[in-house]
Amino acid sequence: MELRHLRYFLAVAESLNFTVAAKKLGIAQPPLSTQIKQLESQLGQPLFHRSSRKVILTEAGLVFSREAATILQQADTLTAKMADLRDGRSAGLTIRIDSDLASFQIAKQLRKFTKKHRGIRCEIQFSNRGFGEFHRQVDVMIADRSEMPEWPALDLGASPLYLAVSKKHRLADREFVDVEDLVGEHLLRSPIGSETLAERKLLSGGSDAVSRLAGEWVGGGLHERLWRAEAGLGTAVISQEDANPSGVTAVRFSPEAGALEPMLAYRDECGHGGVAALVAHFTESSSG
Repeated sequence: MELRHLRYFLAVAESLNFTVAAKKLGIAQPPLSTQIKQLESQLGQPLFHRSSRKVILTEAGLVFSREAATILQQADTLTAKMADLRDGRSAGLTIRIDSDLASFQIAKQLRKFTKKHRGIRCEIQFSNRGFGEFHRQVDVMIADRSEMPEWPALDLGASPLYLAVSKKHRLADREFVDVEDLVGEHLLRSPIGSETLAERKLLSGGSDAVSRLAGEWVGGGLHERLWRAEAGLGTAVISQEDANPSGVTAVRFSPEAGALEPMLAYRDECGHGGVAALVAHFTESSSG
């Protein structure tokens, strides 16, 4: 097994479409399919369920995708660090962002920062599994207030949670929905251990209705949950960013149901100049 096998697999796992993945990788589809079959043969089990209509991850594929992403991330980090040593550059700035908080505005501010501070190499990582011990490996985190380490932090505002439904769903015309409105609905949820921040926030909010919710765990990621919701096969809890490119109707949850509360947390004990510059940049942008 080689790193390229992991990259090929993750490209397919992300898009759940061999043609799209091949185009992204810059290779033809037949060689990509062959590489994935070789990988499955080495592992002794299928990673995808294939049909004429769609491709979804198997249980083994879900496990493999999490571990493969971690391995590739570590390999890329190591390669970048070796390049820094080779070229005489100082250590870069490692920023970890919860995927549900990767908004256009945050991306815009990071782009402005890297353009202004070209001497600071920024390594940006993403996670949708919470942060846990990850804060020991990064300099800056953009995470929800509920999952922050004990670091100094800047408030980056708040963003409501949304419910993805089909255009003809009974809740599609509502201005707001509450957790109580989901009782009796078929809720499409990420597998245990892979919940998005939006799901974690809503389902841990303390409402009595949470224990009465029914539905199923969907292993195909956000793409499959939105596809099912658009087809009228259930509903899904999402962030505003998730809903923008999709064909679902996104109905806002009431403020009482909870919201995403992005914070920029940073280490301040090591005197990292890049951290100080990034904090100053976000402070200036939020005050402006």
